[in-house]
Amino acid sequence: MGSHSWNDPVWIWFTHILVVMEVAMWAILTGAALIIGGLLFLFTSALGRRPSDPHQMPQGGTTLEPRRQGLRFLGISKNWPALAVIALGALLLAFGGYS
Repeated sequence: MGSHSWNDPVWIWFTHILVVMEVAMWAILTGAALIIGGLLFLFTSALGRRPSDPHQMPQGGTTLEPRRQGLRFLGISKNWPALAVIALGALLLAFGGYS
């Protein structure tokens, strides 16, 4: 009792399942970290700016909106590294979830 063979099919199956579960866990943790890191990298352009000065609008009143800022800062050409990191994290999450 208590002795087993390392070549026992049940033992081999059990150790295989543990290895697959550990790989899936690390894939999920790494994927989540990549997604969070990618989002932080994506937000650094907005978070790193100095706050806007209140200024007068042509219609009257004051606003904190920056002057003449179009939607170019949301473009893929400037944000592709962060989007690539987020996509890689999503792939790792999917891999870990289906393992």
